[in-house]
Amino acid sequence: MTRPAGRGDFEIAIICALTIEADAAEALFDRHWGDEGPPYDKAPGDPNAYSTGYIGRHNVVLAHMPGIGKANAALVASNCRNSFPNIKLALVVGVCGAAPFAPSNNDEIVLGDVIISDGVIQYDLGRRLPEGFVRKDTLLDSLGRPNAEIRALVVKLKGIRGQATLKRKMASYMEELQKQPEVKAEYPGLQHDRLFEATYRHVGDGMICEDCCCSGRLVSRSRLAQGIPQPAVHFGLIATGDMVMKSGEERDEIVRREGAIGFEMEGAGVWDSFPCVVIKGVCDYADSHKTKVWQRYAAATAAACMKSFLDYWVPSVTIGRVQEHPTGPWLLIPLPRHDAGVGRGAMPVGTLQAMAPLVGLGGMGGFRVAFPNEGTIFGAANCGSTRLKEVHLDARDMMPRIADTHFDKILDIMRPKRSPENALQKHKSIARRSSPWRSQNRDTLELLRRVGQWASAPKSSLLVLQTQPRAHARVKEMAIELIGFLRPQSPKVIWYLSGTSIEDKCASAVEVLRSLIFQSLKLVPELVASELGSFSTTKLRAAHSENEWLDLLCSILQHLNSCFIIIEAEDVFRNGGSVQLMGLLQRIADRFRDSGAAIKLLVVSYNHTWPSPDESRLEDMPTVLVVNREAPVPPRLRRPGARSVFHGAAWGRTLSRKTT
Repeated sequence: MTRPAGRGDFEIAIICALTIEADAAEALFDRHWGDEGPPYDKAPGDPNAYSTGYIGRHNVVLAHMPGIGKANAALVASNCRNSFPNIKLALVVGVCGAAPFAPSNNDEIVLGDVIISDGVIQYDLGRRLPEGFVRKDTLLDSLGRPNAEIRALVVKLKGIRGQATLKRKMASYMEELQKQPEVKAEYPGLQHDRLFEATYRHVGDGMICEDCCCSGRLVSRSRLAQGIPQPAVHFGLIATGDMVMKSGEERDEIVRREGAIGFEMEGAGVWDSFPCVVIKGVCDYADSHKTKVWQRYAAATAAACMKSFLDYWVPSVTIGRVQEHPTGPWLLIPLPRHDAGVGRGAMPVGTLQAMAPLVGLGGMGGFRVAFPNEGTIFGAANCGSTRLKEVHLDARDMMPRIADTHFDKILDIMRPKRSPENALQKHKSIARRSSPWRSQNRDTLELLRRVGQWASAPKSSLLVLQTQPRAHARVKEMAIELIGFLRPQSPKVIWYLSGTSIEDKCASAVEVLRSLIFQSLKLVPELVASELGSFSTTKLRAAHSENEWLDLLCSILQHLNSCFIIIEAEDVFRNGGSVQLMGLLQRIADRFRDSGAAIKLLVVSYNHTWPSPDESRLEDMPTVLVVNREAPVPPRLRRPGARSVFHGAAWGRTLSRKTT
C-alpha cells in the first residue's frame, strides 16, 4: 500500500479523548504515514491535531481531542470533517463506565469488557423541575439511529459466528498490544475488580478502595469466579453526557429507565457530524468506587476491538482511485511491434475515461489484424499463433524468477523476531563458558538411551524431558548438542531455543509456531511455488489464531514427511505459556501419530508436570522422562575441542544409520 496522495483518500476517523486511549489505538496501526512523509495539511482554521496511518485495508486518521466532553468532541468532529471530506465512518474509541448487568439479557459485564453502541442517548439533556429531572426525548431532541450500513454490520457481529470471530481477533490484537510494554496493557488483577452494592458509597475521596478500607457488601460475579476472564463484547445503548457518572443508584435508575449499558462523555458530540460507532472499554462500574487502575487495560481492549471491527468494514471503491497493488520489482517482457498490426491513431480520443493500471500477465501478446480481401485467414492466424507461443515460452522462463521473489517475501513476513541460527550460536557460546560436566551416572545412561530410541524410531513420536530445577542448565546444553549432532545426519532439523535475556517478554506459543513455520518453509521452497494461493502475502500479514498457525505448520510438515523438532522454550514457560505450548505440541504429535510420517518432537519442560493419563489413553500420551540430576552427559563434552557425547554412544551409531 502506497502513502495516500491527499486527505481525500481517508475514509475512517478515530476520535480519542484521553492520551492513553490514543496511545492504544495508534499502537495498532499497521503503518504510520507520518513516518513516511510530511504531515498532511488541514483545512483553514482547523485547530485539530491528527495522526494518520493504515489499519487492515483502511487509511485512518486519528483525531486527538484537547479535552473530554461533548463540546470538545463536537468541535473536533466538525473540523475533522472539513479537513477530511471523504470520511465514511467515525469510531469514538476509549474507556467508559458500565452497568454491571445488561438489562436486556442480564449478562454480566466485568471490567475490561468492551461495549459497541447500537444507539446513543443524551441522559443529561432535559429539564430540571422541582419534582426532579425530566429527559427531553422527543424526535427533534433525540440523536438519530445509525445508518443502514452500520446497523447491518452490527447485526452481523451480534450473531454467534460474528461474536466468536470478533473475540478471536481481539485476543490476537491484545496479545500484540501486551508485547509493547509502553502501552501497559496488562490485566490489573481479579483483586481490583470489586462490585459493591449500588447503595454503598465510597468512604475515602481520592483514595482507592483498598487504601480506604471500603467494607461494603460485594456482589458475586460468576465470570470472575472462573479465573481471569477474556474480554467480552456487549452491544447496546450508550448513555452520554457531560457529567462523570459516579453514583450506583442513579446508574441503576438510568439503566432501568433507558436500557443503557454504558456511560461515556463524547459520543453525542460526534454523532451528528459523522456516521458513528462508539467502542469503549469498561474501566469502572459508574459508581462512587471509580478508579483509574483499569483505564489502560480498558483502553487496550477497546483499541483491539476497534481494529477487529475495521476488519469487517468494507472500504468503498471510488472511480479514479488507483487500486492497491503490491510494491516490488516487476518483470516485463519487451514485445516487438507486430508488422501486421493496425495502429490506433485514427481512433476517437475525445472522451476522458477513468483508467487504472493492470498488473500481471493477462492479455500479453494480444493484437488485432485487418484482413485485406485477397489475404488468407490461415496466414494471419499462423502469424498470431507463432508470436503467442514465443510469449508463452518467455513467460514460462520467467516463472522461476517470479517464484523466487514471492518466496523471499514470504520468508520476510514469517521471519521470527529472534533468528533460530543466531539463538543456537549464542547458546553454544554460553555453553562453552559453563563449568565442566560431572562424571557419567546411571541416570545419564538412561537419558541417552531414551533419546536414542526417540531419534531412531521409525514413526512420529513426542519425548518430553521434564527437567527439575537443578538440571535446567545441563538439559538445555544437551538440547543444543542434540541439534548439532542431528544436523549433519539429516537436513530436516528445526528448533526453538529460548532467549538469553531474562527480560524477554515477547516469547509466546505463537512465536514458537511462527519460528518453526519459517524454518520448515526454507526446507520446502517448492511448496510455496506450487501453492501460491495458500501462501498469499496478504493472508500471512493478517492476524491469526494459534490454531491457524498450527494448521499451517502441520500442512508444511506433512509435505516434509520427516523432521526432527527440538523445543527448548524456557522463556515461554517463564511468561506463563507452558500449558498453551505443551497443548499445541501434543496436538502436533496427535496429528502425525498414525499418518505414516516421521515427525519427531523433543521438548524440554520447565516446572510443568504432565498430567497422568487415563489407562484408556496411555498409547496417546508422550514419553515423559524426568531429569533430576545436574549432569546428564559425560565431562569430555564441554572441554575445548571435545567430541559430542552423541558421536561416542552406541545409539549414536544406530541413529546415524537411521537418519542417513
